[in-house]
Amino acid sequence: MPLSTGNSLLGAARVLIQSLSSATTSDDFCKMVVHNLLANQEANSCFVAILGSNSNIQNVGSYGYERGVFEQSPLSVWEPSGISSAIRTGEIQRYDSQIEYSAAYDNNRFTGLPGNGYIAIPFISSGHAIGGIGISFQLKLSEIDLPEELLDLIQLAAQVFVSAAITPTKAASAFSFERHNQPEAAKLSDREELILGLMAKGMTNQEIGLAMHLSESSIRSASVGLFRTLGVHSRKDAVAAARHMGLLVEEVTEIAPPPLKVRLTA
Repeated sequence: MPLSTGNSLLGAARVLIQSLSSATTSDDFCKMVVHNLLANQEANSCFVAILGSNSNIQNVGSYGYERGVFEQSPLSVWEPSGISSAIRTGEIQRYDSQIEYSAAYDNNRFTGLPGNGYIAIPFISSGHAIGGIGISFQLKLSEIDLPEELLDLIQLAAQVFVSAAITPTKAASAFSFERHNQPEAAKLSDREELILGLMAKGMTNQEIGLAMHLSESSIRSASVGLFRTLGVHSRKDAVAAARHMGLLVEEVTEIAPPPLKVRLTA
């Protein structure tokens, strides 16, 4: 039964507690959120996700979303999107309309929201965001009543349910993004900055090596250190994380060749 906006938060808590005992899958939980808890707010879709050890966001349950979207094309936590922003910042992300969402993430691969308004709520464990829940609404957020206390209940219930429902092999990895919001915490060498800028241009290790007059193995070794500094696992994430931290030099000037060594003869 839908929960009316006039009902107390105690009523909302009852609905959530009942859902925890009756829902058998994360898909069931998402369906309950749409059809019971937020029906009067005209919610039309919901998904829950966790942050994997490879920095990809793994969808572990959904309702109203196209099945397998994340699986077919994994979403990195560093990519521009509402759920990735919620996980990185540990804060609820609100978008009044699809227009506002598209403006915030104009290069997002997942631009087709199934509704209008959208909200992304992070799951927090030991002070770190480990996943989140995304909910779309038919109406704009400014047109519905969505109390903060209700969002708190959804966050708590979803986190408890997902933690109990997922298998140990899919358990989320708690990762602190605190240092990624402090660019001074990541010290890159001039060589690393240059390599990063060339990565952003889509150059391979071999091409970067040729451009910098270094061996491909030297570039590969430097990239490992770069990934470690940024806390990422791939070139794509390195570029996205550095851009997020303001460390990426977007314009890489032409690299001067090394000085010629002249041998003097008697």
